[in-house]
Amino acid sequence: PALSPAQPLSLNNTSGLPVIISGLNIRGGDMLGTNPLLYLRGTSRVTLLNSSLADCKNCLKIRGNNAHVQNTTIQCQNRDLGTGALILGNNHEIGGDFHASQCQTGIQIGTPGIDGNDVTIHDSILNDNGTAIKLIRGRRNFFQANSIYNNDRNSDSIFAGDEGILIL
Repeated sequence: PALSPAQPLSLNNTSGLPVIISGLNIRGGDMLGTNPLLYLRGTSRVTLLNSSLADCKNCLKIRGNNAHVQNTTIQCQNRDLGTGALILGNNHEIGGDFHASQCQTGIQIGTPGIDGNDVTIHDSILNDNGTAIKLIRGRRNFFQANSIYNNDRNSDSIFAGDEGILIL
């Protein structure tokens, strides 16, 4: 069964050693509000593998350096609200059977005040979101071999290019 925390789960890795999280199965719910279900941050590498995050408005927030997410599924609570994965900081990698669906934004890189630089998104599935990838602020980001389909931000059944990848 899935773990359902009332507060965000958070890991701040500043140990100088890599941390690997594997097999995490968690569900959000209304008690989290707009807080992220899982918050990974720090200066040392954190790897999330073989995991599932569901029923959350904002499922995964990554900040700092060197996070890697692979073979992980994210399913948001409501396609009209929230972000599957918010990526802030440098040198993050999302890919290798990553899947985000039912989110307003599948993956968001940067915010108006914080960069997301050197982010690689590869071999991922981003479908049935409002927008698959939203690039707000950052440089040297790389997208390769992703399957992006059925993303419809305004629910008009017209799948425009910027509903796949939106660069602001």
